[in-house]
Amino acid sequence: MNEKIETIGIVVVHFGNKEDTFECLRSLSLLSYEKQRLIVYLVDNDPQNRISTKELSLKLLIKLLTQKKNLGYGGGVNIGARQALKDRCDYILLLNNDVVVKKELFKRLLPYFNKKNIGIVSPMIVYYDNPQVIWCTHGYFNKKFLFTRYPFMNKSIYAASLPDVIESDFGAACLLIDAEVFRKIGFLDERYFINVEDVEWCFRAKKTGFRLIYATHPLALHKVSANAGIKGTNLLTPLSAYFYARNFFIFMRDHKDSFNLFTAIIGQTFIRLPFYTLFRIRSFQAIREYIRGYIYGWLYLLTGKLL
Repeated sequence: MNEKIETIGIVVVHFGNKEDTFECLRSLSLLSYEKQRLIVYLVDNDPQNRISTKELSLKLLIKLLTQKKNLGYGGGVNIGARQALKDRCDYILLLNNDVVVKKELFKRLLPYFNKKNIGIVSPMIVYYDNPQVIWCTHGYFNKKFLFTRYPFMNKSIYAASLPDVIESDFGAACLLIDAEVFRKIGFLDERYFINVEDVEWCFRAKKTGFRLIYATHPLALHKVSANAGIKGTNLLTPLSAYFYARNFFIFMRDHKDSFNLFTAIIGQTFIRLPFYTLFRIRSFQAIREYIRGYIYGWLYLLTGKLL
């Protein structure tokens, strides 16, 4: 680990259940890392369920950044990350507020940055309610048809037979990032609001030459979709269905020089649309919203105007 490391900034975006956010913060207060080297940037994105400074009694340095409206996940992250850079943090942890981390998180992850070109490290993430089962330990992005998947999702942590490190295309929910990545490629694209913004940002990072790895240690427990889906499952709500459908078209147009547009459209129409509507949606309203997002995505692809 680099001896010059002074500070880690932890960005947590609050939206939804306060108890989830507070449990996330409590896990951070137990980290086996010098507390004076940690700053938590708690971005309050929920006008209906505000957090007050009086509620933050943990032994952590917490900077509460209250927003007037919900900026979406990307917008919330950017508020915290900009402040972390201003405070000269060496590393920035992007952590979903429905994730609980184990105390040895930084002790286990920081040494990986000694490897060449490592810019982003994530731990294995397991289900909060079933910590013996993997939620994510590798994000695969199919660049021909533009779809993503987690190859080891729902496998036992004991039966997966994983190597110590897995090179990955993208990560989510718990990402430890060298601050230099933000300085070189900028911030998350706020047009996405929720969903796919992490894939797009990681794509830019890897395109710039940074490596993203998963260290296959189960150090984060995820409640899964607590704020933007159906809690504890990988099913989509109407809101998340809309953005899942729409946002890959934004990606497609903005990075069209990196893909075959024809195969990418096939992927959205004949792979993602039937998969999500058949296996990730349980309501007519969510199916309707997925189709609406798909149509609006097409409009953006053709006109460059985001509705």
